[in-house]
Parts: sequence; C-alpha cells; structure tokens
Amino acid sequence: MLTSCNPFWKHKLVLLICLLMNISSSGQSRISQLLSDLSKSKTDSQKIESYKSILSYYSSRNVDSFSYFTDRAIDFAKKSNYPLGEGIIFAQLGLIDENQGRVDLAKQRINYALGIYREQNYLKGIAEMNHNLGVVEGRKGNFDVAIKYFVSALKLYDTIIDNHGLMLVYMNLGNLYVEHDDTINAAKYLLLAENISKKLPVEDATISLYNAIGVMYASKGDTQKAHQYFLNNLSLSNKPGFNNSHVESIIYLGEFYLNSGSIDKALEYLEQGLKIVQDNHMPEMESNILMEIAQVTMDKDPVKAMAYVDSARIIAENTHNNYFLLNVYKTKIEIFKRQNDYKEALHLTDIRQKLADSIFNINKVKEITSIASGYEIEKSKQRITQLEVINKKNATERNATIVVGLIILSILLVLFFYYRKTINLNRRLKTREKELEETNGMKDKLFSIIGHDLRAPLARIPAILDIYDDPETTDEEKTFMFEHLKEHTKASLETLDKLLYWGHSLMKGIRLNQVKMKTKPFINENIELIKIKAAEKEIAIVDKTPDNLSIFADNAHFDFIVRNLLANALKYTYPKGSIIIDVDNALRPGFVVFSVKDNGVGIKSTAIANIFNPLVSTPGTADEKGTGIGLMLCKEFVTKNGGEIWVESMEGSGTTFFFSFRNDILTPASA
Repeated sequence: MLTSCNPFWKHKLVLLICLLMNISSSGQSRISQLLSDLSKSKTDSQKIESYKSILSYYSSRNVDSFSYFTDRAIDFAKKSNYPLGEGIIFAQLGLIDENQGRVDLAKQRINYALGIYREQNYLKGIAEMNHNLGVVEGRKGNFDVAIKYFVSALKLYDTIIDNHGLMLVYMNLGNLYVEHDDTINAAKYLLLAENISKKLPVEDATISLYNAIGVMYASKGDTQKAHQYFLNNLSLSNKPGFNNSHVESIIYLGEFYLNSGSIDKALEYLEQGLKIVQDNHMPEMESNILMEIAQVTMDKDPVKAMAYVDSARIIAENTHNNYFLLNVYKTKIEIFKRQNDYKEALHLTDIRQKLADSIFNINKVKEITSIASGYEIEKSKQRITQLEVINKKNATERNATIVVGLIILSILLVLFFYYRKTINLNRRLKTREKELEETNGMKDKLFSIIGHDLRAPLARIPAILDIYDDPETTDEEKTFMFEHLKEHTKASLETLDKLLYWGHSLMKGIRLNQVKMKTKPFINENIELIKIKAAEKEIAIVDKTPDNLSIFADNAHFDFIVRNLLANALKYTYPKGSIIIDVDNALRPGFVVFSVKDNGVGIKSTAIANIFNPLVSTPGTADEKGTGIGLMLCKEFVTKNGGEIWVESMEGSGTTFFFSFRNDILTPASA
C-alpha cells in the first residue's frame, strides 16, 4: 500500500522539477545539426537560441567545449549590443548549474539574468527567472522563500496572460507542498494547473503535470486514481516527439507497481523504458533507469544488479556527471556489503570520498571566484555608465554652444556649469578606480591564501591516504594517519569558511542588525564547541561573565568574535594552561568590555601593530595553522557595532584580547 510518507514520491518530485527547468535541453539533437543551425541563423535571437541548444548539449558531455561555446555566446551578445541575449544565456547557464547540483552558482546566474530582464522591462523573462529562483530555493529547502518567488511569477504571468507559465508555476507549487506533506494545498495548486492545461496543446510539460498529480494521489493513499493517471499518461505520451515524457511515464508506472509489491510488473515497465532510451540515444535517462533496475534486482540477483550499475557508471563517466557518479559508487558499495566483500566496499568508499572532496573543493573555489568576479562586473558597469553620462553631457554642451552662440553670458554660464560637473564626475571616476584597485588587491590576497594556506594541507591528503592504504602500515600507524587527516581536513574547512565570509563582506558589505541580546548563551555555546579540543590539551576554560548580562549588538557578529577569540586562545595556549573570559562594566562608560585571556606563548611586540591584518598568523602550540582573516573580521565587526578591539601581550607570558560593545541601555539614536 502506498502511503503519504513514502520517500520515493518526494524523490521523484525533485527529479520532475529539474526536468521541467531543463526541458529544452534534450540530448537527442546531434551536434552537427546544432552547429549547422548556428551558422545558418540570420537574426541575433536565432543565434542566441542556437547557442542555448549547444550549451545544453555539451553541458554533460564535454567540459572544454561547453566553456568554449559559453564564452562565444556571451561575447556575441555583448558585441551585438543585445542585452536580452546575454540575459538568455545566463538564464540557461543557471538552469544547467541547478540541474548539475551547483545551486548557489545557479542562483547567482539566474539573478544576473533577472537584473538584465528588469533593465529591459522584459516581463516574461522576469516571470521565468522568479519561477526558476523559486525552484532553486525549493531545492535548497527554503520553503517560504520559494513560495514568495512563485507568487511573484504568478502575478507577472497573470499580467501578461501566459497560461503556459501559469501552469508550470502552479505545478511546482503543488510539488513543493507535496514535499512538505501538505496534500490539501498540493491538490489545490496541481488541480489549478490541470484546469489551465486543458486550454493548451498537449506537450511534455503537460504529461509531467499529470504524473505529478498521480504522485499527489499516491501520497494521499488513493492508489486507484494514481494508477489511472499513470496509465493515461503512458497512452497520452505514446506518440512521436514525446520520448522524454513517455519514458518518464513508464518510470512512474514501474515505480507504482514496485511500491505496490508487483516486482515483476515493475521490472517489465522499467526494462521497456530502458530499451526506448537506448534506441533513442538518451544517456542521462538511460543511466537513471539502469540504477532503478539495479535497486529492484539487488536482493534477488546482486551480480545482475552490479552489471546494471557498471553500465550506469560508464555513462556517468562519459558525460562527466560526477554528482550522479557519487550515487553509482554508493550503490556499488551497498551491493559489495551485501555480498560480504568488505575489502572492495572499503576501496570504493575511499574512491567515492575523493570524488566528493574534489567536487566540494571545486565548488568552493568557483564560489569564491564568483564573488570577486561579480564585484568587478558591477564596478565596471558603473564606470561605463559614468562615461556615458559624461559623453551625453559634453554633447549637450556642444549643442547648447551652437544654439546660444550669440549670447556670450549664457555660453560662459553653460561652460562653467559643465566644467564643474566634469570635475565632479572625474573625481568620482578616480574614486571608483581606487576602489577597484583595492578590490583587486583583496582578490590577490584571497588567491594567495588559496595557493598557500589551503593548497598545502589539501596536497598532503593524497599522500596520507596512500600511506594509509599501504598493506605494511600497522593499525597504530593507521590510527595516527587518520587523526592527522582529520586535522588537515578541519584546517582546510575552517580556511574555506573564513574565505567565503570575507569574500561576501567584500562584495556586499558588512550588514548590521543590532538588537538587545543576552551574551551568556553565545558564550556557553562556543565554549562547548572547543571543550573536546581543550580537554585534549588539558586546558581549563573559566567563564566569569554574569548570567544576566545584556548588550546592544548584532548577535551574529558577537557570536563570530567570541568563537574566533576562544579558538585563537586555545591554539596558542600550552597544554595544562588556562583561558579566562571576563567583563568590565566600568572601564569605558556606556560600554561593556569583554576580555579573553590566556597564559600561552604571547605575541612579539613587533607583531602587535599588524595583528588585525589578514595574512598575519603564527602556528599554535600544537602547530595549528591560521590565516589571520578571523582577527581582521573581528575588528571589522566590533568597529561596525560602534566598539573597539585591542590586545595586550608579552611574549612568553600570555595574551589578552579586549573588545567592547554598547550596553543594553543605549539605543542606536543615542549611540
């Protein structure tokens, strides 16, 4: 019996959303035909559409070709002075990123396209981007944010009377509510979409909608209606041009029988779908069906199941779909475990972990690069706008001089006016150039950290793993290597997190949300975070702060400062030392002064002046690594909240960091 909590249906709805977003990127077209269409395109819009199809084709087949045609498409749109074309390409790149799991990068690209569409007042494009952002936020689990984007898209589609767009948004709203087990609202929106679909010609999206309705009924436990929809969709899609939706319908029907306990019937439909995708050269769908069949046959015939998984692995490797490859390795590991072949399972676990780490690190670097690049793009656009203003003003000046050539006084006044305007604009332009130079300097520092402090520990990981896998390595040595590996991994993650925090502060500025807040919960929480590490070094942590102490501050900033200063104190305190957290309400009137004191290595007097600058750091007592970014952000956060931070230290005798926040009596106005 199918139930509302069946995880299969939720999983399938996520796949359905991705399919709808990327429904135009079918891999059936041959690249020779796509390139021929590009060369024959006569208008800018035709060329952009051809580039879209080429990018979709190469997105999962050839990374180099994908990058090459991406650059060509964007360059063409800019040289042709076709901003809508640039927006369309970035929207397509966002869809591809979302479909391949890079949701944060997808969100950035979709937002960039949305900005262009707003500048061009392209309402349909604005509606599409709001819809796509709703899908991205829904996939990230941000339910409320996704709903807001979907509502915005609905309003625009209703304004321009776009029934197709309305149908898609209502469908994804319904899917989102099914995800959250709200079958009442799910039924409401899916049936609204069904009513609209009756006014439109049948297409792939229509059949996907009806499959979603079948899933909704299955989630409610109404198997009869669900079965009716799935059978109807199979018949409706069984015609030329509907290969995608026909295979989708076969999969849903097969899974329906599987969850009803009819294993043989389920396999019959899944194998029927496999033959269709193999005959029509649809590698992505083929790999998905292969994995479905492997799951079904795993218990009964593990050897046959492994053959299906290996076929899916080959497709994933050929299409460079590393996210899907992770799932393939997970299934292979499960099969080996069921066969009690733990040695091979462990070997594949190591391979899968290396692949996962590779994907994670690549995405992190892309995100950091995107932050810097996005900031530079915005600054460049501002400079171009300023130059255009200057040119327009100069043209107006020349025209005015011709018109009022005989009126000397008027000419002098106009010249004086525009002379002053030009000086102001040039001054502002120089300011922008200086800001851009500072940003480039910060970017260089970012990548210096990546190349030095981040690459070094990551580069050691393969060597550690090789030693770990060596048969001659003893269990004691393996334990030591494992602990060493954990330390390198933690150091790398800490560096990445701080780099991202810094990059976002450079791009968007430090946002301030000051409130009256209790300090004790944040201090207790951060002491708990380092308690295990402190115990390993036999370091005592003493909290002397009052239980009822309140301040006026941004709680996220206060939390970051306490966490970073405690971590630094732990890093530079010798084993069996102590760390003391205290406050002083009388040191600075109107402020609460916090102190974090250790009896560790101390700081050289020559280094104190630069202690809050990035890239200034020394190893801890256990050779812990750092970048100096944390103290730099601490200073920025304290200053932004109206306080001060300073340090007192003597080499060999310990260090005390002081920082102040306004007490809770003051308000922003009085402060």
